[in-house]
Amino acid sequence: MHINRILFYWSQYLGADPKEITLISSLLVTVSLVGFFQIVSLRATSTATPSYDQQYHEFVERSQAFEQSYEKIVGSISDSLSSRSNTLRSDSGDTLTINMNTATLKEWVQLPGIGEVYAQRILEYRSIHGDFSRLEDLMEVKGIGQKRWEKLKIHLYIESTME
Repeated sequence: MHINRILFYWSQYLGADPKEITLISSLLVTVSLVGFFQIVSLRATSTATPSYDQQYHEFVERSQAFEQSYEKIVGSISDSLSSRSNTLRSDSGDTLTINMNTATLKEWVQLPGIGEVYAQRILEYRSIHGDFSRLEDLMEVKGIGQKRWEKLKIHLYIESTME
């Protein structure tokens, strides 16, 4: 109905007679039908779009692949973190113990409360004063007091390097 009003307005404005209005109306209908048939034929000949089930299945596969890669990344990070927190454990599950007279910087750093600075101080003390003869000798190292020694003593043993 709206198109008829527009057509009527323009025909009056342009001064078209009834034959011209009929011709213009026929042309509009023809163009509309041709466009409609082109759309229908294009849909019939184009490849079918995937169904919802197909799209959902592809989405689930991609999600699972992402989830697996995410779990690998998170797993490797958590393994790294847990290995850091469990470095004081031996393979049998017992607490790691180190020989105070042969332990390296890396081994000292694995003990609770011992960072690189303390480990370096311990190694310097050992190189200056020689092997430890008692566990308590560790308290002679600057910064290692009674509290820190109490935490460390379960991880330490002495075995002479002179043997």
